[in-house]
Amino acid sequence: MSTRSDRRSRLQKKTKAQLIDELYGLKGDVDESETATLLKKALEIVDQGISVFDADLRFVGWSLRVPEMLGFPAEFGQWHRPYADFVRHSAARGEFGPGDVEELTRERVEKARKFKLQKFRRTRPDGRVIEVVHTPLPGGGFTASYSDVTVPLRTADALRQSEDRFREMIEGSIAGILVHRGHMPLFVNREWAHIHGFEAEEIMAMPSFLPLIAAHERDRLVTYREARLRGEAVPERYEYQAVRKD
Repeated sequence: MSTRSDRRSRLQKKTKAQLIDELYGLKGDVDESETATLLKKALEIVDQGISVFDADLRFVGWSLRVPEMLGFPAEFGQWHRPYADFVRHSAARGEFGPGDVEELTRERVEKARKFKLQKFRRTRPDGRVIEVVHTPLPGGGFTASYSDVTVPLRTADALRQSEDRFREMIEGSIAGILVHRGHMPLFVNREWAHIHGFEAEEIMAMPSFLPLIAAHERDRLVTYREARLRGEAVPERYEYQAVRKD
C-alpha cells in the first residue's frame, strides 16, 4: 500500500495534464493537505495566470504568473486567505476606479459569491489591461484566469486610428473610389457616388454596381475582372462609360 509520502514524491514526475486529471479524480482517502500539494504543483507549471477560490471564497492556489501580473505580495499566497483581501488590496490601489475601498470590496465579493461566469477587464496602475474570467466550479468556488491584453488592445486601437485616417483621406479625395467584391459595393466615397448622381448610401445599398456601367461596356469589364482573378495580364488603367442616375 502506497504511503502519502510515496504519492507526493510521484508528483514531481507527472505532466501538467496528468496532474490536472488526477486532481479532478481524487478519491475520499486523499486529505486536504495532499489535495493542496497536488493543486499547488499543477498550478506552478501553468503558464497562464490562474487562481482558485473555494466555496467559502477562500484562497486555494494560484499560478506563479498571478502575483507577477497583479502585483500581489508573496504573503497573499497563504492557504485559505479570504478573497476579500485580494479585492481590497486592488481597490486600495485604485484598480476599480474611484470610490470607498470597503464599498468597492463588498460589491465585488458579493458578485463573486454568486458563482456565475464573469468576464471583465481591469487597468493596472502601470497602464496594463488585464482581462479576467471567473469560471464557477462544481460544488462552489471558482477559478479566475488572467490575460494581459494590453498589446492586442493597443494594436487594435492603432489599427482603428489608421483606418479612420485612411477613410478620412479617401472620403476627402477628389477622385472617385469604389471597392467591391463580385460587383457588390463594400466601400464607396462620396465623389464616386456623386459622379454617378447618387449619394454614397444609395450605392452601398445596391447588390451590384453593374447597372451603373453602360450595357455595351459590362462584358468587357467582367472579362477584365475574371482574367485578373486567374492571374492573367489585364490593363491596369482603362476607361468605360457609366450610367448616371438621371
